Amino acid sequence: MTFVGDKVIQNILNKQEKIEIISEISARLQELIDNLNFNANSFAKALSYERSQAIYDLLNGKAMPSSDFFLRLKKSEYSDISIDWILTGEGEMLRSKKEVVEPGQAPECSTCRYKKDVERYEKDIDRYLAEIDRLHRQLAAKENEELPSKRRTA
Repeated sequence: MTFVGDKVIQNILNKQEKIEIISEISARLQELIDNLNFNANSFAKALSYERSQAIYDLLNGKAMPSSDFFLRLKKSEYSDISIDWILTGEGEMLRSKKEVVEPGQAPECSTCRYKKDVERYEKDIDRYLAEIDRLHRQLAAKENEELPSKRRTA
């Protein structure tokens, strides 16, 4: 038997988890901006935002980074920033740009290397967008689950 109080407690825990995740992402974005010697306004301009409010909302924990944010990041000159690091804190802030060439192997031409990088980034973006969509659906589902319990307690 599930009591209304149990659901309320679970909803509070879910909200606390969400707040913690957003807070951690916000802190990493602030670290990134500081590392690049930007402020919120200059970072917004670097990502081609007309207004810097989107960046302020991310930094203040009012919003999660959207697919638009990640697309702008990938299209900017800062495409070597690790999306994994932003979302999870795992790995390095910047992806390594070093190209390792095996002994006896000729290095690839820069155009070929660029094409492979673009293809890899496009696959990464697709993967990240799918993950962001999945997380948004998961949050929406949790919020929809909360609505009936709120109606019962009201």
